[in-house]
Amino acid sequence: MTAAGPPVRRLGAVALCTAVLWISTLWTPGAAQASPCTGGSGVTVVVDFGPYGGIQTGCAPDPTNGLSALSQAGFSTAMVTGQPGFVCRINGTPPVEDDPCVRTPPATAYWAYWQAPPEASAWTYGSQGAANTRPVDGATEGWAFGETARPGIPPPVNRVPPPPPPPRPTSSAPPRPPPPPTSSPSRPSAPPPPPVTTGPSTAQPAGSSVPPTATSSAAPATTPPGSTSPSTTASSTTTAEPTETRADPPATATDDAGPPWDAVAVGLVAAALSAGAYWQIRTRP
Repeated sequence: MTAAGPPVRRLGAVALCTAVLWISTLWTPGAAQASPCTGGSGVTVVVDFGPYGGIQTGCAPDPTNGLSALSQAGFSTAMVTGQPGFVCRINGTPPVEDDPCVRTPPATAYWAYWQAPPEASAWTYGSQGAANTRPVDGATEGWAFGETARPGIPPPVNRVPPPPPPPRPTSSAPPRPPPPPTSSPSRPSAPPPPPVTTGPSTAQPAGSSVPPTATSSAAPATTPPGSTSPSTTASSTTTAEPTETRADPPATATDDAGPPWDAVAVGLVAAALSAGAYWQIRTRP
């Protein structure tokens, strides 16, 4: 019993350490609380542990390839010793006792690598190794353990938010014109014409078509004593309105070629009668 004691204790210690290591590789609080990328930037990483249970997501802000995306999203990795660059273990899965990661894992138990372009709703199997990929912003990287296993959730959509609408131009409205005045402004009166002094009016000959002239202020004319003709005085300048001028019929021209014979005959008859009457008066007894 005493000889077998130390080896048993050593085996128990190894088993306890293995169990603790296995539990610690399955429970990673930092990765479990990670979330996918949002806002159209970064690369979302989805890891499906398959038979070991659980799906975790993370966000790689600026990865250079698929392996750096795993690291930036909070996942630890272990490569195959005999084939560097081939992922054998993610967050301690599978445990060391299931695969020591010395040789390439079998097709029934390996990490399958998947990809999804931005805003895609389905997975696409990775045609090349994760060290040779160049994920872009908005894309999704997927890992699933098992026989060509596929992640158990669709790729989270990392949409680019629409750009904000352009600001509306703040243009001030032009000032309104003032309201029109209620009363029209009075027009300036034309200056009065200079006074014109005219002499006494003269009679126009019959048939004259000369229009009458405007009567303006005239100084009173001096009349001789005993004259009854008043002088014409205009107190203010007035504007004569045009009047219709009618032409008088032309006067009948008189024949000045000879004496009026009718008047001569009447005079001779009257003289004869007067002489006869005078003769009779003288001859009466």
